[in-house]
Amino acid sequence: PSREQMQRWDELHASVTKFKHSHLLTLKRIESGCTRVAYDHDEDPSTGTSGRSMAQWKLDHILFTPSTLVPMGTWNTLEDEEHSHSRDVGLPNENVPTDHLPIAAVFERHPHPQLSEGSKEKLLQLLTKMENAHEMELKTKNEEMHQERVALEKNFVLKNVEGSTKSNEPQPSQTKKGKKKSVPPPPEIIQHIRRSRAMIKQTKAEQQAERMRFINERTILERMVLQNSFEGNLTCTQWVDSGRADK
Repeated sequence: PSREQMQRWDELHASVTKFKHSHLLTLKRIESGCTRVAYDHDEDPSTGTSGRSMAQWKLDHILFTPSTLVPMGTWNTLEDEEHSHSRDVGLPNENVPTDHLPIAAVFERHPHPQLSEGSKEKLLQLLTKMENAHEMELKTKNEEMHQERVALEKNFVLKNVEGSTKSNEPQPSQTKKGKKKSVPPPPEIIQHIRRSRAMIKQTKAEQQAERMRFINERTILERMVLQNSFEGNLTCTQWVDSGRADK
């Protein structure tokens, strides 16, 4: 495969992995063995077929959810003796008219496991406790930053009034026509705004990391309960990234 094809494969693999994680899927693969046999692509074809060997690949797969399905049996593939002729001559051949052996599996279906009502209630209480703590933490820091800014602005106004009184000059925010003109905030307030934004950003990053740890410590069943408790089809991954919109 070319570099572009491998890149597209990596992108597809990443998207499937993300989908699997977001939708809380646990998958296993049936051990079906090799299903494709032919001359090895890495060998020089100019030498003819006499010096070349057959290669086998596992290219066909059956994925299943182990929480509800138990594999009971599979079809034979190239490792089995009945396909010894195919291993020697490759696929397709006079016995198998396809370039891939078909695969199949038989499963026993089990009911989906569920958490007890007590476990669900305890889990949702932990979720609510953490969300409330995060909300209160942000609210407290925002209020503290607001009060600090109010004090800075008050001191700035007092300094301007005192300065204009001593010099008997009009306040710099007034024009000759009595209209207010735009005055840039003083360096102290600019620094306060930057510091406040950095603090809130850091707090949100720490809360996001705490949500990630909370989800990673949960079982698949617990994640399902959490995801069902979110409104608007919010996934656990989206909740980790930004919390709940209604919080």
